[in-house]
Amino acid sequence: MKATHREGESLAENRTRREKEAITDDEEGLLWSKGLLGDKTAQNLVYTIYFYIEKIFRLRACEHRQLRLSNFVIENNKICYRENISKTFHGGLKDLKKKPRIVTYYCHEDEESVHEPYLFQMFKQYISLVSELPKVNESFYFRPSKTAYKFENAPIEAGLEIKTAHCLRATTATNLFRAGHQEKLIRERTGHVSSALFTYEKPSNDQAMAVSKCVGPSVSKVVSLVDNYFKPPSKPKEDENFKFPTRNLISF
Repeated sequence: MKATHREGESLAENRTRREKEAITDDEEGLLWSKGLLGDKTAQNLVYTIYFYIEKIFRLRACEHRQLRLSNFVIENNKICYRENISKTFHGGLKDLKKKPRIVTYYCHEDEESVHEPYLFQMFKQYISLVSELPKVNESFYFRPSKTAYKFENAPIEAGLEIKTAHCLRATTATNLFRAGHQEKLIRERTGHVSSALFTYEKPSNDQAMAVSKCVGPSVSKVVSLVDNYFKPPSKPKEDENFKFPTRNLISF
């Protein structure tokens, strides 16, 4: 019974760990190459908008329900997200001294350059399509089935392990840490107010190698000494005899 319980806890822990792992660039590229992200179909467009809202603006899964069209301002070369209600900002009397989070994403440097994929155009296309639907409460998402358009289906269809909304949030924080951005800028993008932010500070292999080089011996100053110290011994002369004294040896 105890063994079964421990096995169950281990499986649950491994699943939780996988669901919090960041999505790599290769995995993101695979979603595009498989046609699961894009604007070819309504499902692809919903997946794409959901994916990059999580990755760029780092919303929690439950906060997508509160999204309204007024939360986004799309103009020129940028997409601006204005927070209304979130886990760390409730908009009540306790938050009078707090300011809602405003995150701006610059899609391209100027109007002539175009990114591939062109997120600015996709966001604009999605909002224009949703705006034509009956305006009940200016909801940002309109979907007929909760399971049919669930984002977790996309990675599975691409042959990847399950990827949740938390994976996208982890991707944002981890990539910003690895790029060396300031903590203040990372907090502004992720919305963290506690030290939980540092759980996403996972160094890459290149960063680990750079640390090893910093704390290791100075190559330029030590190599010459090492070369001299570890020179191979010279061969003995032919007339020299090397014999072990046998009188003090003990047989086993």
